Amino acid sequence: MDSSGVSLTFSDQGTGPIVILIHGITENASAFSPLIKLLSPRFRVIALDCRGHGDSDKPRDPSAYGSNMVKDVRNLLIHLGIDQAYILGTSMGAEIALRFTTEYPECVTKLVVIGSGWSGEKESSNYTTVGQTLKQHHSFGPWIKETGGMGYFSPDSIGIATADSMLKGQDIDALSSVFLGMPEIIHLSEQDISDISIPVLAICGELDEERPALEKMTDKVPNLSLNIIPDKGHMNVGEDPNYYTLIDQFLSKP
Repeated sequence: MDSSGVSLTFSDQGTGPIVILIHGITENASAFSPLIKLLSPRFRVIALDCRGHGDSDKPRDPSAYGSNMVKDVRNLLIHLGIDQAYILGTSMGAEIALRFTTEYPECVTKLVVIGSGWSGEKESSNYTTVGQTLKQHHSFGPWIKETGGMGYFSPDSIGIATADSMLKGQDIDALSSVFLGMPEIIHLSEQDISDISIPVLAICGELDEERPALEKMTDKVPNLSLNIIPDKGHMNVGEDPNYYTLIDQFLSKP
């Protein structure tokens, strides 16, 4: 699929109500394989390789990302002739899904945000710092050493090695531009958040650094259910079996 001159790939499996899956940064559509296996017998599940990831094109200019990643979701729906869908995003994908819902509310009937939510200056600054670090060093290491890993990674050689393993096979210059473009997506206004009237499922780990960004949505989004997974952080929340149960029950509910 072409989206503003960028070629995007996606998987399309199953039949039934349509679910669009948007992955986290450094990942690709394959990260959703267990969820696709669970849902595809009853849903049509479409998982996008976001630009800069997977088999999609990887432009290296930061201006190619940001709001263009939100437009990619709209262009995917247009390409497939889909008027409305359930949208699910994890981490970066949650940021994209949330912005997409505020810009194209007529297209979204249910929303699932996992690991990221109503982000602000803290998250914006972090995306920028990581993007600059990757651009200069092609490693997460200097950022982890400077910040202590911020709960995402342990601040030692094992944590750095774990983080850098996510860069294997990646176009790191393109990936740094993804990070640098993210502040254009976040910083939604209170009015934007309050206008979300559809059912919303929010999931995060108890230990997730971004938990406050989801918690502050609870008083603003009228039809939001926040679920905190005990003893899990940003990177491992999907390891809890209840994670899949929550998603399945929410999407299956009439």
